[in-house]
Amino acid sequence: MKILLVLIAGTHETSKRYAEELKEAGFRAKGYGVLEIKPIIAEASLKQLENINFDFLIFTSKNAVRLLLKSSSQSFKRKMMLSQIYAIGEETKKELEQHGLNNITVPTKESSKGLLEELRKKSMKGKVVGIFHSLKVNRELINGLRDLGASVHSYPLYDIIVNEEETISLLKTLYQNPLAAIIFLARTAFHALISIDAQITSILRSRLVIALGENVSEALKRHGIPHYIPQKPRISSIIALLKELI
Repeated sequence: MKILLVLIAGTHETSKRYAEELKEAGFRAKGYGVLEIKPIIAEASLKQLENINFDFLIFTSKNAVRLLLKSSSQSFKRKMMLSQIYAIGEETKKELEQHGLNNITVPTKESSKGLLEELRKKSMKGKVVGIFHSLKVNRELINGLRDLGASVHSYPLYDIIVNEEETISLLKTLYQNPLAAIIFLARTAFHALISIDAQITSILRSRLVIALGENVSEALKRHGIPHYIPQKPRISSIIALLKELI
């Protein structure tokens, strides 16, 4: 498969970083920040954290970690050190570790669905769980834990919005470069493209498309777009997959 350019769609920070790492690995790559993080923290909700004794804390992204630890009190941060924490993805875990937290578990399948599968093996009835996430979170984990009898407190900390200028720029690059591959770092990155140009799905069906994780894969499947999934949702696995395919 002949690929001359690898495009990355995600937030500005992550897509640019991945592009740099791909360049270091010998690929011609360009990142597009089609997504922006907009904090929506409710101060009243965060104050309630002090009064809840959580059995488990779940972070769905590194953005959730950053925003919570930036806004929460020192006493809650101390409480976190005594709690069992689950992080979806290695990057989320690393963000927690940078704040001195070490009691962290990452599910073998680094996704909300993978975490739910692991927690089903535990006795969740009556457990108190705090989940910190984006406004557009896949609610399968939240609803699944409630079905298991857990008392779930959901804290949306940010919204994900489309950067139209970056998205249009990415669309133009896709149309102008028939030998370009694309990596979607989040399902919302894919949704950003089709929200502006629904016809791009027909172009994507003839391209090399990589989905970073199950949620992205499911969104692509619904639109009939063939794609590949790296073994792990991280840059090293993406590089390994690209080397196999190109």
